[in-house]
Amino acid sequence: MKTSTKSITTRIVDSLPADTEVRDSQLRGFGIRRQKSADVSYFVQRRVRGRMRRFTIGRHGSPWTTTTAREEASRLLLLMRAGGNPAVERAAARARQMTFQELTEQFLEIHGPTLKASTLVTYTDCIELRLRPKFGSKPINEITHMDVAKAHVSWREHKTAANNALTCLSSIFGWAEDQKLLPKHTNPCPDIKRYKTSKKERYLSRDELRRLGVTLDSWEANGKINIYAAYAIRLLIVTGARLSEILTLQWSNVHWEHRVLQLPDSKTGFKYIFLNDYALAVLKSIPRIARNPYVIAGKKEGRHFVGLTKIWYALRAEAGLDDVRIHDLRHSFASFAITLGGSNIPILGRVLGHSNPETTARYTHIAKDPAAAIADATGRELALIMNRDFRLPRARPIYVVRSTVAQHVSKARVRRKPLRIATTLNV
Repeated sequence: MKTSTKSITTRIVDSLPADTEVRDSQLRGFGIRRQKSADVSYFVQRRVRGRMRRFTIGRHGSPWTTTTAREEASRLLLLMRAGGNPAVERAAARARQMTFQELTEQFLEIHGPTLKASTLVTYTDCIELRLRPKFGSKPINEITHMDVAKAHVSWREHKTAANNALTCLSSIFGWAEDQKLLPKHTNPCPDIKRYKTSKKERYLSRDELRRLGVTLDSWEANGKINIYAAYAIRLLIVTGARLSEILTLQWSNVHWEHRVLQLPDSKTGFKYIFLNDYALAVLKSIPRIARNPYVIAGKKEGRHFVGLTKIWYALRAEAGLDDVRIHDLRHSFASFAITLGGSNIPILGRVLGHSNPETTARYTHIAKDPAAAIADATGRELALIMNRDFRLPRARPIYVVRSTVAQHVSKARVRRKPLRIATTLNV
């Protein structure tokens, strides 16, 4: 790049050729440059603590003219002479203008697709349920270590969720630093001690499962729940799958002939989920949205559903199941499966998708009688319970060709005839 020293004027800026840099003869450290065919940019540079530092002021044009850029250069050079860092100052200025709500929107849009599916589901729930209600409208540079510590204490009733929220918040601020939205080493989350937690085992009884079904039916009939959220809850009940596995399930993962879901990247890596007759009936009832690959379609076109945990909290409260977490639906499936399948740990582990036999073995204390074909037998048992109160929608065409997204579907009142599953299922 060609370099020269002149008094920077508007005429010099307008006539500056490509790959040329001009340093101002009047204000030392102030300059302009044009790289290839790019616009002319103003910059300042100065040696700070033995290293030459360069900072771009901005491109020529509103608000930067030769006059305003020279004034800004004078201010920045004084700041650098005093040992300050213009990059840190600019990051702080951006942070003053950005709220936590805006930061999380960018985090989910830009960084979200790079996360593992299960992590993204957990982070989305943390943001929606805890972080945005606590910090949503606050400028991100004003969120302090004490603010985070107090928030963590306020969530202590649900210790695992509180720890997850803290991990998520730390990840968000770390990403903000990487994007230069915040200065380095300003993450307010380190040194906050996590709560000690223990694994919980909560299983729904037959009566509780019926009660949940009655509430879910009522909400669907009255249009109180997005129909894709309802489908997701039903699939969680009758498959024993993890929440992230159902929410990120794509139609290409459903193998009807072999009666399995083929998941290429679950929590434990590649796995199959075996489908019983009841699960197949639910899947066949779900309408497909054009240009959306996901089974549980979201409000945004081409995206999967988010925010199911928030809906679950309201649903479980109305059903009188306040202590039941959404993951306990998986535990409940396992409890029925171990009751029907006895102590055949390797087979049950395949049904539940456990990579470690010890994880499966913790359910054996409720085993009673052995049985074959655990997945189908469990589906049969659940069908016997849910046929009394659960009403499945009439089977819909496999493809629904339309451009509307699930948001519009959820607004329609749901009126449909029940689809009964035979209580004498072949197993």
